[in-house]
Amino acid sequence: MTLRTYCWLALAFALGTGTTESAPVPPAEAWVFVQTEKGKWAIRVDGGAPKQVEAEPPVRPNDPKLVHLPDVKPVGVHAWEIENGKRVLYHEDVPETRGPGKKFEGWRSRLIVADAKGQNPKALITGLPRISEYTVTADGKAVVCVAEKGGKWGVYRVPFDGAEPTRLSRTDSTGPLGFQLLKDGRVAYFAVTGEHVEPLAIRGQVVGTTSTSVGTVVLTDGKTEKVLIKETRAGLPEFTADGSKMATVGTTDKGATVVVVTDLKTDKAEEFPVSAFHRGWKCQFGRLRFRPDGNALLVTFSLGSVVVRDNGPLPGDEAVQHFGVIWLGGRKPRTALFEIEQPRKENGHFPDIQWFEWTGRPAPKD
Repeated sequence: MTLRTYCWLALAFALGTGTTESAPVPPAEAWVFVQTEKGKWAIRVDGGAPKQVEAEPPVRPNDPKLVHLPDVKPVGVHAWEIENGKRVLYHEDVPETRGPGKKFEGWRSRLIVADAKGQNPKALITGLPRISEYTVTADGKAVVCVAEKGGKWGVYRVPFDGAEPTRLSRTDSTGPLGFQLLKDGRVAYFAVTGEHVEPLAIRGQVVGTTSTSVGTVVLTDGKTEKVLIKETRAGLPEFTADGSKMATVGTTDKGATVVVVTDLKTDKAEEFPVSAFHRGWKCQFGRLRFRPDGNALLVTFSLGSVVVRDNGPLPGDEAVQHFGVIWLGGRKPRTALFEIEQPRKENGHFPDIQWFEWTGRPAPKD
């Protein structure tokens, strides 16, 4: 899994360990775990009438364990167990990159490996962004992460034995890269090449500007690379674990927002607009998440904290408390929309989805 630090570490502790059973989901039944600020639920999306029940996050047997090391100076850290708990992995700020006159985007951190209790720390690589993410390889002997060296950002494989890190990416990036490690060891990444700035309008009135990174999406085995998308503002697409499909958000010539699902073996692409889920909505897609078998895709609807409906009174568009499913395994209809039954926020607005993923059938309550 991807190990995300700081904000994601806090989320991990907030989610807890969970009690959802890890047995395979029956072929005719599928569930989605959803968390908002109002609660945590499992919602059935296939195999019968939709059903929503309170649930804890799914437990995946291969997930590393997150532990707290209170004795690590200066204030203790949260770390991930590696090598069957014999050692831990965490990152710490590089002090000389912080302080008066230093910009936030210039802050850097280093990746540390240490004994199980945090003793004998050793830096594996320096130059990570302050808010970092890293993924342990399938053999458990290394981590894949993003770092800056000589003013250029790249994706690196960093062995736990202290050997020299290996740069996997060949395309330089002007900023931190988004990446996904596939189960066969290949890496898909988004190399930043520029910036797009445009006006920010709310209800037809320009209130400022917004900037988006422009970049290239590349697939690499560490030796050769294949450009999947030459230029995009959508960031890193979502990939199936085997790298056979990718999904990204795009815009048609007529300005409609669509999810584009591409079969990377045939290069065949399908487009699914917001209107395929609800004809009255004018909003953006949010997060995307493939089902583990690659035969379905979860989508959320969002436009940050901005009211997403062009017309209509507050509290704004109820789209943010819905999610959709795109069926890719031959099932019809191809799309389905699901609403989360929950109280509204204290100010009357609809709570949006903070986290969601495919899960198994929730364990019954005692």
